[in-house]
Amino acid sequence: MTARMDKRFADLAAEGRPALVTYFMGGDPDFDTSLAIMKALPSAGSDIIELGMPFPIRWPTVRPFSLPASALKGGQTLAKTLEIARRFREGDQDTPIVMMGYYNPIYIYGVERFLDDALACGIDGLIVVDLPPEMDDELCIPALKKDINFIRLATPTTDDKRLPKVLENTSGFVYYVSMNGITGSALPDPTVVGGAVQRIKGHTKTSGLRRLRRQDG
Repeated sequence: MTARMDKRFADLAAEGRPALVTYFMGGDPDFDTSLAIMKALPSAGSDIIELGMPFPIRWPTVRPFSLPASALKGGQTLAKTLEIARRFREGDQDTPIVMMGYYNPIYIYGVERFLDDALACGIDGLIVVDLPPEMDDELCIPALKKDINFIRLATPTTDDKRLPKVLENTSGFVYYVSMNGITGSALPDPTVVGGAVQRIKGHTKTSGLRRLRRQDG
């Protein structure tokens, strides 16, 4: 829900520190282990949890780290990923959960059914990396109507002309992909990243800005 995300960023602002946003792949290496990992994240310092939705990918550099293939091989599904969130919520009502992945599993699951189940399981936001703002009617707008944040990605190639469109329906926080290239192939320049973050902040009143050290591709 947007209220839980807003409260977390307000609390962080009062503490004068940025959020630690942690990502893990749902179902990797198996359901029970990934649930245990998720339950341990808040006490380890995680302020917001990104829960990965397994989907087949072909990134030779990043595959050993994200391991969606391992989760899929173990029988992980979108429904089971939602179940991980539901069980986590039984003991934690405060930590925001953002589901991250691709649109195809959601489309197959059914958008309205997915959003209803996500809300029931305590999901606060979505990052769907392959839905541009021109397709907001597919998932973004329906999610916002159900009080689920839709978090948009901005990249080094998102110029000032494109940025307002990217941020138009963004809520929760902005996910900045801080460099071009395949994950793990290089490191970003902190100076360049800092300038980009300030530029994005000048275009939005969204509470947070998440920095990622790559652009998938």
